[in-house]
Amino acid sequence: MGFQSRYTPHFSFYIFLAIAAAVVLTSFTINTVLETIILAVFIIVIIVLTKTAWEPAHRGGTNVRLRSLQIASGVVVVSQPWWKPILNLLSKPFLNKLPAPINSPESPSIAVLLFIAFVIFIVNHYTQDKTAMGKHPTPIEKEFPEKSYQDRLKAFCNYFADDIRKIDRENRWNPDAYIPLDAEVEVQSGTKRLRKVTDLLNAIRSDKKSRVFLVLGDPGSGKSVALRKLCLELFLESEKTGKLPLYINLKEWKPQRLWTEENPPTVEELQQFVFDNLIGRGDYYTNEFMRATFDKMLLHGRFFIILDSFDEIPTVLDEQENSWLIDKLSDISHRFLCGATESRGLLASRVFRKPTSKFDAKTTLEIRPLTEEKIINLLKKSLSYNDILVKRIFKDRQEFVPIARNPFTATLISSYAQAHDNSLPQNQAELYASYIDRNLQASMDKIKKNELTKEEVIQCATDISDVMLTDKKLGLEASISELNARLPNYSVEKVIDVLKYARLGRLGSGDEQQFSFVHRRFNEYFVVKRLLEKPQRVPKDAIPSDSRWRDALVLYCEVAQEDEVKQIANFCWAEINQIIKDGLDMRDPRFLRMIHCLRFIKEAFRARVSCIEDFRGDLAVFIHQILENDNQNILLQKIVVDAVGVLRDEDIDTAIIQAISIGDPWINETALRSCRHLPKISHDLKYAIINYINSFDLLKLFRKKDDLLFSLSLSDGFTEVNKFLRWRVRDIYTFTVGFAICWALNIILMPIITACLYLTIVGFKNILSEFSSFRRFISSIFEHRDVIPHIIFNKLYSLQPRMILGIAALFAWSFIIESSPNLYPNDVWGYLRNFSYISLPLLFPIYYIPFYLIPFIKENLMPSIEESSKLLFSLHFLKTISIGLLKFLFTLLLFIFSVSILFFILFFILLLPLAIINYLFILFNNFLLSYSPDLRNLLKSLFLMLPYLLTILFAVIIPSLFGIFIIRQYVHDWQNIKKQIKIVSINRENIEKQLKVFKTSWGRMEYVKFLQHENIKPIGNWSTSNLPNYKDPASSLLARLEEKWLGLDR
Repeated sequence: MGFQSRYTPHFSFYIFLAIAAAVVLTSFTINTVLETIILAVFIIVIIVLTKTAWEPAHRGGTNVRLRSLQIASGVVVVSQPWWKPILNLLSKPFLNKLPAPINSPESPSIAVLLFIAFVIFIVNHYTQDKTAMGKHPTPIEKEFPEKSYQDRLKAFCNYFADDIRKIDRENRWNPDAYIPLDAEVEVQSGTKRLRKVTDLLNAIRSDKKSRVFLVLGDPGSGKSVALRKLCLELFLESEKTGKLPLYINLKEWKPQRLWTEENPPTVEELQQFVFDNLIGRGDYYTNEFMRATFDKMLLHGRFFIILDSFDEIPTVLDEQENSWLIDKLSDISHRFLCGATESRGLLASRVFRKPTSKFDAKTTLEIRPLTEEKIINLLKKSLSYNDILVKRIFKDRQEFVPIARNPFTATLISSYAQAHDNSLPQNQAELYASYIDRNLQASMDKIKKNELTKEEVIQCATDISDVMLTDKKLGLEASISELNARLPNYSVEKVIDVLKYARLGRLGSGDEQQFSFVHRRFNEYFVVKRLLEKPQRVPKDAIPSDSRWRDALVLYCEVAQEDEVKQIANFCWAEINQIIKDGLDMRDPRFLRMIHCLRFIKEAFRARVSCIEDFRGDLAVFIHQILENDNQNILLQKIVVDAVGVLRDEDIDTAIIQAISIGDPWINETALRSCRHLPKISHDLKYAIINYINSFDLLKLFRKKDDLLFSLSLSDGFTEVNKFLRWRVRDIYTFTVGFAICWALNIILMPIITACLYLTIVGFKNILSEFSSFRRFISSIFEHRDVIPHIIFNKLYSLQPRMILGIAALFAWSFIIESSPNLYPNDVWGYLRNFSYISLPLLFPIYYIPFYLIPFIKENLMPSIEESSKLLFSLHFLKTISIGLLKFLFTLLLFIFSVSILFFILFFILLLPLAIINYLFILFNNFLLSYSPDLRNLLKSLFLMLPYLLTILFAVIIPSLFGIFIIRQYVHDWQNIKKQIKIVSINRENIEKQLKVFKTSWGRMEYVKFLQHENIKPIGNWSTSNLPNYKDPASSLLARLEEKWLGLDR
C-alpha cells in the first residue's frame, strides 16, 4: 500500500494530535503556565474550527483545510523556545556575519496566534460544503463518463425548473409572495428526541445527516408551495453536487391494479410511478436522458426525491387513519427513499392520514401557524399594501388574526384587501364568499359546458356540506355514490367536476371516489348558509364538546340574527356559571366543557360583544377571581387572559395588571397580546408592562424587539411604553459601545470576569429563589409601598438582568484598572484608561434616567415645591418645604441604600473576617509585650498565620460547604433524570409524584423537557384540582404541555 493510500484525514489527525501534545508538554516545562494555557486553547480552537477536515468525503476541500492545519502546526512548533537553539546551530555557518536579533520572543505572539486562527477559520468556512443535498462522494465524471452528460443534466434542470414554475402559475401562485415558514423540528438523536423551531427550508438545507424527512402541516399551511421552492433552489446546486432534485406529487398516483391486503402496493410500483411521472411531464430530450440514466442515478443516490401530498394519494382518500393501506404505503415510501447508499428524500403530508411509524424518519418537521411578523410580511407583498391594513387587522378586527395564521386564508385576506381598496370584509363569511364567487366566475365556461348555473353549483355545494357534517359516518369527505343517493335532485358528478376545476374541491380516484373541499373553511361556509336558512337546526350542545361543528358555529355567530346569537351566548355562560358554582376542579369532566365554552365566547363574540352584555360583568368578575388566586391553575389563568378581549376596556386593564403580576412568561406574553388594542391604559398597567419588558436580558430583548415594537405601535395608549422599549433598544447599543471600550483594556480578562460575576450573581439569586421562606422574609422587610415607591423597589431589589450586567461589567473594569497597568506601554495604557472612564455611564441602564429617576424626583419633590409655592406668604411655608425636603431626602437615602445593599451582601463575608483579624492583632500585640523576645517571636509567627487560616475559612471553606449543599441537590436531580426511560403513556399522578422528588427547578425543568421530547401522552387525572405549580419555568412548560395533551392548542 503506497503512501497516498495511507494518507487519510484520520491519519493526519493523529499526527496533528501527537505534535500538539508534544508542543504543550514542552511549553509547560519551558514557558509559564499562562503561556501554556493560551497555547493549549489555541490548539483546541484549531481542532474545533477544522472538524470538517477529518471527514473522508470531498478530498479536494479537505486537503485545503489539512494544509492550513499543517501551516499552523509549523508556526506553533517553530515559535517554541526549544527550537531556537537548533535553528541557531543549523544557521550559524550561513548567518554568522549577521547581528543577533534583539528581543527575540521566546513564545508565540498572541497576535500571531489570533491571526493564524482567523485565517484557518476563513479557509474552513469558505471551503465547507454548504449545499442542501450535499456533494456526492464520487465525482460524477467517473459514474457518467459520457461527454454530453453534464450538458444534458443542465438541460434537465432547466426544463423541470420551468415545469415547477408552470405548476405555480396553474395554482395562481406568485413565487415573489412566498413567506418563509416556521417548523417545529423533531430530530431523533440516539435515544433522545430533540426539538427546535426554525425555518422549514433552512432546516432541510442545513441537515445533511438525515436521509429522509417527514414534513407535516394543516391544509393551506403552505407545504406544497415551500417544497416546490425548495426544489427550485436545489436545481441551482445540481452542477456542484452532482445530484438532481425530483418533485413528485403523489396525488397523481393512480395504480394500475386493485390493492388489497393480500396484494399490497410495492416499492417497484412506486418507483415505476415516479419514472412514469417524469416521463409524462418531460419532453423528448429529458425523456431520453431519464431512460438512459434513471436506474443508475437512483441506484447511486444521485436523486433528492420530494414526495408531496401523501395524504392525497387517490386510493388513500377513501381510507381511515388506521388503514392497512396507509401503513403499507408508509413502509414502501421509506424503503424507496432509502433504497440507495447515498439516497435522500422527503415525504410531505397533512396531519390527518399522515404516514405511520413504518416511515422511519429521524427528522420530522411540523409546520407552525404564521407568526404576526410573517402575516405582516405576507400582507406587504400585496400591491396595494399600506400600514392601515395591518392596524385594522391587529387592532380593530382581531377576529381575523387567528385565521390569518394559515397562509391560505392569509392570502385570501390579502386578495380581498387588494380588490377592495385595503378594506376588510364584514366577517369571515364574506371573505370566503368573495373567493368562491371569484373562482366560480372564472370557471363559467366549465359551468356552461356542464349545463349548470353558478347558483345551482352553490346550492348543491351547500347540500353536500350539510350532508357531510350532519352524517357522523362521513366527516369531511363523502363518496359520489353516497352523495348521489342523498341528493338525487342534483347532477352531483357535474357539480363536483366544476368544483374541482374551480379549485374548491378534490376527488379521489378509488372505487368510491371520495369528494372533499380543498379547505375545511369552505365546507363550514356552505354549512353556515344552510344554518342561516334553518336556525332551528343549530346544535348548541356541540360547543361544550368541541365537536366538528364548533368552527362552523363560530362563523355562524358572526352573521346570524342577534336574537339567535344571544341564545347561543347565554347557553355558553350557563355552562360556565354552573361549574363555577359547583367549584372548579380539573378532575371534573365538566371542566373541559367550561373551557370549550369560554374559548368559544372569545372567538365568536369578539366582534359582537353586544350579544354578551347580559353576563359581561359576571364574566369579568370570574376572570378577576381566577387571576388573583396565587395558587391557581396556570393553564386556566392563561385561557382566561386570552379571553379578556371581550370585556370592557376598564376590566381588561385590571385583568392584565393581575396577569402580569403572576410573573409567568407564558401568561405575560398572552396578556400583552390581549391588551394591545386598548385605546388608552392606566398608569398602573403602563408600569406593569414596562416592568415586564425590563425583566428581559439583552439577548432576549434583541430577539423580541421587533414583535414588541409592532405590538406597542398599534395603539396610541401605549406611546409611553413604546418609548421605554425604544430606550431599552438604544441601551443595547450603548452598552455594547461601553463594553467594547472597556474590553480594549484587556481583551481576555474583561469578558471572562464580567461573565463570571454575572453568572455568579444570577446563579446566587436563582439558588435563593429555591427557598420560599427566604423570599417571604425578604418581601416582609422591603416590600412596603408606603415606605419606598413600588417601582424603585421592583427595579432595585429584584435586580433585573440588565442592572446585574452593568454591575458585573463595572467590577471587571475596576479590577483591570487596578491589576493590569502594564499590559500596554505607559502612554497607551494611560490613554486607554482615561478613555475608558467615558464608557462607565454606558455600562448602566440609561433608560433608568427618564423612566425611573426623573419620575421618582417628580413624585417625591415636585408636589412639595408646588404646594410650597402656593403657600409662599403663609406662616406654614417653612414647615411645608421642610417636610417635603425631608420626605425627598429620606426616599433618596432608601434609594441609595437599595443600591448599596447588593455590595454589602457580596463583600460581607470578606469584610467581617478582616475586621476581626485587625481587632485580634491589636489585642495580641499588646499581650506579647509581656513575654520574652524568643517566645514573642514564636507566638507572633503563629499569629501571623491566623489571617490566612481565617481567609481560607471564610473565603473557601464556608462557601465550599454551601456550594456542596447546593451541588448535592443538583446531583440528586441529575441522577433522577438519568433514571428516566421512555414510556408510551404515564399517569398524571405519577408525573406529580416525580416532580416532588426533584429538589431544584433545574431538575423539574429537565424532567418536563423529557416528557416533551419523548412525546409522552399522560392518562388519568392530577391528584389535586389544579396543575402542579412550583412558580418556576418548569411549571409554565408543564402547563403548555397540558394544553397540548388536552387538545386545546389548536
